[in-house]
Amino acid sequence: MLARCLTNVVIAGVSFVGACALISSLLPLPEIEPFSSKLRFYRAHRAEIDTLFVGSSRIYQQISPVLFDEETLAGRTPTHAFNLGMNGMLLSEEDYLLEQILPESRGKLRWVFIELESLPLGFDPNNMASKRIGYWHDWTRTQTIFRKIFRWDEKGKRKATPDIILGSAKQKRRHRLFILHLSLFARQSVNLGRFQDVADWWTHRGTAPDATLLGPARDGYHPVESHLAANRRADYEQALRAAMTTAEPKVLDSYTEETCRHSAEIVRRSGAIPVFIVPPVLNQSPLVFRGSVPAPGATLCFNNALRYPGLYRVAVRADPLHLNRTGSTEFSQAIGRDFVAALRAGVIR
Repeated sequence: MLARCLTNVVIAGVSFVGACALISSLLPLPEIEPFSSKLRFYRAHRAEIDTLFVGSSRIYQQISPVLFDEETLAGRTPTHAFNLGMNGMLLSEEDYLLEQILPESRGKLRWVFIELESLPLGFDPNNMASKRIGYWHDWTRTQTIFRKIFRWDEKGKRKATPDIILGSAKQKRRHRLFILHLSLFARQSVNLGRFQDVADWWTHRGTAPDATLLGPARDGYHPVESHLAANRRADYEQALRAAMTTAEPKVLDSYTEETCRHSAEIVRRSGAIPVFIVPPVLNQSPLVFRGSVPAPGATLCFNNALRYPGLYRVAVRADPLHLNRTGSTEFSQAIGRDFVAALRAGVIR
């Protein structure tokens, strides 16, 4: 009798999970601006666009496809690029969106630039109430985060699973992260609140993208006009000097690399070639993949103030983490030049 009850519970649970997964696969992406308008524009022009940039504000606000295209044209490797970046986009979210978007891009797409960073476990507190942190929590992305929470500390040592689950004094932070991601996964799995996504999709179906969200050139790029505040300049220069002094190659952890390899596989299945890009951030340590197997794609690293001193001038900074319009212009041109050079050298393939 007990065995039959347990069997029925298991069958019911599996059926429920399967039904939720099926429904979830049929639901549209949530309306998240500016990405939704940019995605509508890309879908309407995907027969023309052959290059995509995907990433956070360091992509969205710092890479001009128009300027990139000018450099590649001058280098006799013409492109037609579009910026799909969005403020606050994390590596897991990038991976999820590529999986949702690229299967429909087969044919024209040739290059996909993916912002490279270590796989983060937490979020900006300002984004905690946003649907942005929840919609990509399917099993593929969530289980990778779970494994990073449970198996690694900052020194790469295995963590004690019971301590994390129960929230012992030494593991409160990872316990909170585990509960956070578990709740987001559960919410996404049962499609809680997804009716609104369907309603939003129905409302916006067939509508033109909001031109104001596509940037001045309608290429997805939205530059920042501000400049680094005078009272922050000395601290910025001091932090940069310290970062340059301690810079050394940083091997990506296995979970970050796993996510990057998955993203690269998605890109290659679409017929395109992945290119990872590290923007000119303060951290001067080059990010490298483990040497035991070939890297999933070429990496263009711009977090090098010795090689790219112009991108670290106070005059081109909006804040310590971002470039202003002047810096973004120089950055976009540098990407185009380095991309053409890497193609000619056979680094990108």
